[in-house]
Amino acid sequence: MCIHCFPSLGMRRSRQNDGFHPERRAALAGIAGLGLAALAGEARSQIVVSPRTDVAPIGLTRTMLESHVNEDGSEFAMILDIFPPGIVVPAHRHSAVGFSYVVSGEGESQYEGQPLIRFGPGDTFQDMPGPRHLLFRNLSHTKPLIVVLAYTMPKGRPFFLAE
Repeated sequence: MCIHCFPSLGMRRSRQNDGFHPERRAALAGIAGLGLAALAGEARSQIVVSPRTDVAPIGLTRTMLESHVNEDGSEFAMILDIFPPGIVVPAHRHSAVGFSYVVSGEGESQYEGQPLIRFGPGDTFQDMPGPRHLLFRNLSHTKPLIVVLAYTMPKGRPFFLAE
């Protein structure tokens, strides 16, 4: 199913021109629906810390929604990230490609040598392995930025590499 053929789905193409096929974007949006289900109703305003949730010193809340080890030993992970109002994540790197769907809020991101991108509800964006992720921030000073992130990589390897 191509999101360009079904605009009534309310999905928007990413503002980042990364060549990611629209059918894959639609699949990611479906996966992100699981994250939306986790945030239904009053749950959006109440973050319950569980054994699968980590809170970073900068205030980022990261909840593992799904994790599956594939036959080749790689691990698929789907994570709900909640970036508090006004947060600016320090420069870092990623060890694998990550696909993200913005549930709510607005943010900005920039990789070394790449243009600044802005994203909002319904947008998708891609984290790249290798280059420095110079900027990632929640543009709102009053509302959280909520993102569902999915990636696959060798089991036990960290996705986020602090500098």
